[in-house]
Amino acid sequence: MTVDLELESGSLERYLVDRVLPFWLEHGRDLERGGWHLFLGPDLEPSPESDFRRCVVQSRQLYSLSLAYRHEPRTSFRSAIDESLEHLFARFEDRDHGGWFFTTNPDGSVREDWKDPYAHAFVLLGLATCHHATGDARVLKLAQNVRSLIETRFRAPGEAGFQARKKRDWQPIAPPPDRQQNPHMHLLEAYCALYEGTRDRSLLDSCREIVGMLRERFIDPETSTLGEFFDQDWKPLPGEEGARVEPGHHFEWTWLLYRYSALSGDESCLDLADQLYSRGIEHGLTPDGASAVDCIDRAGNVTDPRQRVWPQTELLKALAARWEVRGDRDARERLGRVLEKCAVERIDPETGAWREQIGADGSVIDTRYYASSVYHIALAISELVRVTALPTWKT
Repeated sequence: MTVDLELESGSLERYLVDRVLPFWLEHGRDLERGGWHLFLGPDLEPSPESDFRRCVVQSRQLYSLSLAYRHEPRTSFRSAIDESLEHLFARFEDRDHGGWFFTTNPDGSVREDWKDPYAHAFVLLGLATCHHATGDARVLKLAQNVRSLIETRFRAPGEAGFQARKKRDWQPIAPPPDRQQNPHMHLLEAYCALYEGTRDRSLLDSCREIVGMLRERFIDPETSTLGEFFDQDWKPLPGEEGARVEPGHHFEWTWLLYRYSALSGDESCLDLADQLYSRGIEHGLTPDGASAVDCIDRAGNVTDPRQRVWPQTELLKALAARWEVRGDRDARERLGRVLEKCAVERIDPETGAWREQIGADGSVIDTRYYASSVYHIALAISELVRVTALPTWKT
């Protein structure tokens, strides 16, 4: 038995609003202490290792609920949105120094107090999408405040890009943490989301800067691969970390660049999207071409053949974008195969939830359900709903 998931807008939308979010509303919330559990075991009970709260996950759940609310404004979605907002501000906001703590304990005490641009990007994304879904002017003001904080606190005069994490009082950490492309990618995503709801063109300037970082710093011009970890001068780290390439991020950037171009009218980044997509398709897939592997090296050799949830959802998004923007019929055909494989091997037919990790042999190697993956799943399904509803889909 497999989950009934057809590549058709109505079927996909019903799956999103009737199965994906309701599953987490029923099993993922801590109704006694507030917030969202990080992991659920196969018995659908919270896993022991999930007894703390991540700012990123709380923000991602706010985002996912807001996305679902845009598709269908259910009272249950709106109530959970309000609860998530309240929990995020009550438990993660640093009222002394500003910004957001990285993790807290279920009782509300601070667990890890550093400030991280990755987490702040998701706070902004959650708030921006919540405003777009609900029209709540108060949430828009909060989102604008977070954007201002990111711009002032995570930048250093005369330096490119955004800095890595800082101490609670915003002082630098010594020695400074390695720099990463990933927070920049999600800041671009958050800025696009805020622009979509406000049409504030200053956000496009920030987007353009991040796209410039991608072109000048993150992509290796010799191999057309995307780096992950860099030193303070934005040079790839030595060894395995510097050679690490994640196909999922190739596909995630592909979708983001196409989206940014559509919002801004700036087509100068489309060559980067095509380049990242092609490299990911060529070297980042399983032999059947229907799943994305976790990791390859600069030469295109697979170094980690696992197939976690998030690279699959990013592959789905990239394929949908390739069809929409480039009319790529191979992408459209592959999209059907990827979704079918997910429905057969990855999505539990009883719960509709996604199994987190599949091994190279197709076996399930992690039976938990990850709250952090809901954001990836909800966004991918929402994009498929949108693209399959386009008139060009039927041509």
